[in-house]
Amino acid sequence: MTSAAPLKGIANNAAYCAARGAQNGFIKAVGLELARSGIQVNAIAQNYVNNDTYYPDDILDQPKFIEHVKRNVPTNRVGAPAETAELAAYLASENCTHMVGQLIPLAGGWAT
Repeated sequence: MTSAAPLKGIANNAAYCAARGAQNGFIKAVGLELARSGIQVNAIAQNYVNNDTYYPDDILDQPKFIEHVKRNVPTNRVGAPAETAELAAYLASENCTHMVGQLIPLAGGWAT
């Protein structure tokens, strides 16, 4: 898991974007290093996922937050944990055999 933040950039969050950007570069490099050994390294780059780790109890119901999401996320909503889980399951499955060092944005179009 990584963040979609360095794919787009966020004002006033340069350090966070830089740190996550370094992580993303690491994922790509390690993916290339391990590919010939049959090990695939990829990452889900997400943003705005509905779970208690990211958001306090009631923020998802706050009008200011809802407007922020509608203004910034083309799908007009936060992601569901099940969407992340399904993509992670695919990446870990035997069906995913030719993907290496990829950062897959799962951010409702936010990072596009």
